[in-house]
Amino acid sequence: MSNIDVKPCPFCGSDLYIFNWIDGPDGEPAIRWVECMKCGSSGPEKDTIPEIVAAWNAALRQPCEVPA
Repeated sequence: MSNIDVKPCPFCGSDLYIFNWIDGPDGEPAIRWVECMKCGSSGPEKDTIPEIVAAWNAALRQPCEVPA
């Protein structure tokens, strides 16, 4: 897979994230999303990694305070 440009979390500004998924009945990822490892926010569920990254990157960035 080529490099993917993922923007920081739209809520806390962290650049620590994971790609998460749920397997479908065939054992292949059926639903995917991006999840922030600092504040736990997640992006919308989509079918492909490019789709979840595009949705995450399109989110309005409004920094807020997150407890340490």
